[in-house]
Amino acid sequence: MKNDDAPYALKPGDTVVTGSLIRKDGGGLPGGGAHTYQIKKPIADAESTGLSYEAIKLEKNKNVGRCFIKIPKLERGVSDSETKNYLKEIYFAFSSEYQNRDRFEKNRNVAKVEDFGTYEFPDRENKRNLIIPFLVQEFVDGQTLIEHLHSNSKGKNQSAAIKDEKDFFTIAKEIVKAVKRIHNQQVIHGDIRPKNIRLQSNAGETVYRLVGFTRSFLLDQAFQTRSGGTLPPHRYRAPECVRSNDHWYTPADIYSLGGVLYYLATGQDPPQPNDDEKTLKNEILEGIKGANESLYKQNEGIVKIIDKCMRYDPEERYAYAESIYSALQTFDYSYQQEHINVSSLKSSLKVIETNASRVISNKNAFFANIILQKLSLLQEEVEAIENNHYEIYGAREDIIDSLVRYLSVLEKGDQYLTVTKPAYWTPQNLGINGRFLTMNKVMATKGVIVRRVFLLTEDEARSNTDVKHDKEIFEILEAHQEATKDMEEVHGMEVDKFQIPDVPQSKAHQFRNSFYTGFRILSRDEIDKYEREVSHVALWRKSNGDQMSILFISRPTLRDLSSAKTPRSQKGDRIVKVRFWKSEKQEGFLKEIEQHLEQSTPIKQLWPKKDGAKK
Repeated sequence: MKNDDAPYALKPGDTVVTGSLIRKDGGGLPGGGAHTYQIKKPIADAESTGLSYEAIKLEKNKNVGRCFIKIPKLERGVSDSETKNYLKEIYFAFSSEYQNRDRFEKNRNVAKVEDFGTYEFPDRENKRNLIIPFLVQEFVDGQTLIEHLHSNSKGKNQSAAIKDEKDFFTIAKEIVKAVKRIHNQQVIHGDIRPKNIRLQSNAGETVYRLVGFTRSFLLDQAFQTRSGGTLPPHRYRAPECVRSNDHWYTPADIYSLGGVLYYLATGQDPPQPNDDEKTLKNEILEGIKGANESLYKQNEGIVKIIDKCMRYDPEERYAYAESIYSALQTFDYSYQQEHINVSSLKSSLKVIETNASRVISNKNAFFANIILQKLSLLQEEVEAIENNHYEIYGAREDIIDSLVRYLSVLEKGDQYLTVTKPAYWTPQNLGINGRFLTMNKVMATKGVIVRRVFLLTEDEARSNTDVKHDKEIFEILEAHQEATKDMEEVHGMEVDKFQIPDVPQSKAHQFRNSFYTGFRILSRDEIDKYEREVSHVALWRKSNGDQMSILFISRPTLRDLSSAKTPRSQKGDRIVKVRFWKSEKQEGFLKEIEQHLEQSTPIKQLWPKKDGAKK
């Protein structure tokens, strides 16, 4: 509905005043402060659930500043009682935004609510008077995200996609931080998309401001019995928002953030919601490769982050904006190299000391105890690391997140060597084709020497796709074949040689990046013996000679414990701990890994007849 089609709409030159009372059934509903506003021009937005205007604030008939004003959009053919009830609901929603304006007082990422009020519209066509509520918001100048990306693209026909991974991560993290701040204030935005993100210059710094809070609401305890309401669909809107009688809240904003990240990577709207996980992942992958192959080549982790944000099932997405930020930080290789150093450590320790002291001195026993317990755990971890020992344990997601994060400390010329078995890549462990394998590929593109060898039995090498257990092994090995193929064809890497170049760090730039995955076929007895002695083992070695061993410790699932007849080859061992340590045994582990590598065959030769398909 255009403004011209809405007789109740405001027009340039109209004035509205706040601070008046709505008289209805003998009751009074107060407005905000007593101020006068004059409409300058409407802001076109066909998809919005309201009408918006640029206006000026008047004091003694003088212009004292610009602002935005929004009013509800009314649908035709709705009964008188429904219309008035709807207007009353909007009134209380605007009133709530105004009453809670202090919530965002110190949040620079949000356009502030400044005032609200009502005006009377004599609807002669329907022989009624309507009381139309309006909300006054801070005027946010600057470009929308869409305008910014287009203005920075080269030429009219050039894509608005961000070409450089460093620029992508910088902008993405700023946007996610803005959403994180409103979520921490218990506010759900409900309509995050590129046009509702504005870039504003402030003292030489670019601030990302969120606008378009038409569908926002406070996430409170009453949410168990209500939702944000059914909304019209668009590409950035989560599928649960458009289903009738469905609840939506924080995960809907997470989905929208994924859409915004897709826009940053492609300059295009994201694909339609899809409940088929593999299809969605492929659409995101092909969309980014097709629109912006250079960015994909620089960092495939971007695909993984967007895919997890945009899962159809809210439970499958990142739980919080903080989780997206952490993932962006992990895959942002330039950040890891520039900020993970002694100087940053000293700065972080000072910030922690200051903030922790402030929390403890606020006399809130609960928060004080949380801080003290976390610091105590940190102290224990530091003491263990001093003794060359560190462990990751907990839920699967915690273990994988930590492994991916720590992988990013490796640099060009460093080595990552692994002897592994398919069992460690099941969905309950590292994942068949998840972010851990993706980070391995990303590190290889940065010059890290990645070498992996699978120990297989004859049966595993022949994996029968008709048997559930064998099918899973087949999918795991196929995923590593595809990863190798991708690194060779897309990134031009050496994938057939296991030898590790003996090149000093000063000359690391001279060797070609490589990514090797091989396999060895052993008897079940040999593999069982290997499992008893060292299990899954890896070695990280810096080009300066520092090295660290990693041991994956697993235990059988309850299902396996309850069935003594389950063959060892089919036990569903689950990783419960990853141990990092430095000891005299490392040279022995290194020799053993190198021996397996020397006797291995490139994995792409496992099923050579069909380019990676089983014979």
